[in-house]
Amino acid sequence: LSRTEFTGDKILEPACGNSLFFKLMPEDYAASQNCLHLLGKTPATIAKYLYGKAKLYNQGFEKVIFPEEYFDLVCRNFPFGGYGVNNSKYNFPRVSIHNYCPAKSAELVRENG
Repeated sequence: LSRTEFTGDKILEPACGNSLFFKLMPEDYAASQNCLHLLGKTPATIAKYLYGKAKLYNQGFEKVIFPEEYFDLVCRNFPFGGYGVNNSKYNFPRVSIHNYCPAKSAELVRENG
């Protein structure tokens, strides 16, 4: 990102896992509004401690309703879960979590984001 013209201030990491992306984020983006999505009480507790200013969502990505209209950047390592997500928006039942995540992420990033 530091080699691009990225100047946005709303960053979403919908599968932050160990939060390494935010740990290694250039200081220029430290003031960004960061949203982290993760599953599991322990990772959520650690992320809250490390990134107290970030908004944390500790539930299935398919269930999260983000109050933000858009994000300037969505960065993620899509999960390779062996389960499906029921969501009528994508017109077929039990779309795999691996395919659902990029579809929802694409809707959350602003045009030219």
